[in-house]
Amino acid sequence: DDAGDWQLYWTDTSVTVERVVRLKPTQKINHFVGMLEICRKKQLARNLAAMAAQFPDEFAFAPETFVLPAQLDAFLERFKTPRGGKRRRTFILKPDAGCQGKGIALAQTADGALSSLRAVGALREDGRSGATSVVAQKYLADPFLIDGYKFDLRVYALVLCADPLRVFVYGDGLARFCTERYEAPKASNLEQTCMHLTNYAVNKKNENFVFNSDASETGGGDGGSKWTIEGLRAYMEREGHDFDEVWADVTDLVVKTVISAQPALAHNYNRVMPPETGNDGYSCFEILGIDVMLDAKLKPWLIEVNHSPSFTADTPLDLRVKEDLISDTLELVRIDPRAIKRAMAEEKASSLSRLMGTIAGPEGETNRGREQPSGSAASKNAPRKRSGSVPRRMPTSAIHSKAGNIHFGCVPVIRSSRVCSRIRLPSRSCARRCACAPASSGTRARCGPSSRSDGTRPRTAPS
Repeated sequence: DDAGDWQLYWTDTSVTVERVVRLKPTQKINHFVGMLEICRKKQLARNLAAMAAQFPDEFAFAPETFVLPAQLDAFLERFKTPRGGKRRRTFILKPDAGCQGKGIALAQTADGALSSLRAVGALREDGRSGATSVVAQKYLADPFLIDGYKFDLRVYALVLCADPLRVFVYGDGLARFCTERYEAPKASNLEQTCMHLTNYAVNKKNENFVFNSDASETGGGDGGSKWTIEGLRAYMEREGHDFDEVWADVTDLVVKTVISAQPALAHNYNRVMPPETGNDGYSCFEILGIDVMLDAKLKPWLIEVNHSPSFTADTPLDLRVKEDLISDTLELVRIDPRAIKRAMAEEKASSLSRLMGTIAGPEGETNRGREQPSGSAASKNAPRKRSGSVPRRMPTSAIHSKAGNIHFGCVPVIRSSRVCSRIRLPSRSCARRCACAPASSGTRARCGPSSRSDGTRPRTAPS
């Protein structure tokens, strides 16, 4: 209801331009137009391939991927190339818009791949293209195992602003385990989904799935088919692994993945809410669920990106992680009651003014029927009003990163309520910086207006 007295619109579906353009100045919605550029498997593959062509070393975290049936011939050639006696190549086929493990199949031969494509409707029996798009991703055959089980990481990231790009990576998350001990893929086990797929929706139906009965069961060897990221950290550190380095690589992967969609996000946002209208750039935000897998050498690989990650809390562990995630998100989004009250008062005054046909003059007198011309000096010098519920956007200079020769500007990436770390993100010609208040020990990291009585934000020193 566009006329309703609401401030936050939360939906599990993607949003349209028409939905966003109707937002009032203080209203916020939990999706960006254009985020499907990385949340649809086909578009993700194309965007990452384009970035990898320009910066191969920086974007070497995505497995080899083919978009089918468009790249069918090149894909089938991969099964013909000899591997010098090594095990067969394995590809995992996924429907472009699929979720919860539906329609996924493993293939080691061209015939097997074609059969799977026909089964999901990507190919017709006569060989013509079907209505369904599929991606074929090189299967990670040597994953890092714990007690013989394969797992992946569900990493949560909050995109708070598209221009300038602001990404917050949550400091906790979930490690989701398969329920059958892992064996290298071969013809006899390709259909054993609970061995190869880490999806919760698939494995929770298996009799071996162990539900966490207590929020304190974070994993780390304590049992349960789900661990928290913090539980995984504790386990890996006990085993002598450097988890800080692993997590830094995961964070780097997450941010670069979002970077690949930034031009589309900024273009779509500025098209419907151009800066010259006074919009502050923070009317949209989005929580992404990013699936990452570690190989035997602890290198993280991007599996996929989800634009509406599940917030179902089937266990106390789920509730603890997701409740804290949403609480931190709402704090960073900053629904400011004072700004809302001020905006409502201004809207009411404006409506009354239009109704009465009057405009208050500079000395307080009433000028009936007289309006300032749009090009007058008074209108040009009048300060632009901002909502006040978000940080002011200030220009900043850009610097070059030594690695990859990408043009970067410093943008903070915050791990939930934990210490703020900094990562360098690409800067566009209109790059701006928002001030970020660092988190003190034992407090949440805050991003938004300062607590100054005059409502202004202090400038932060360039990074």
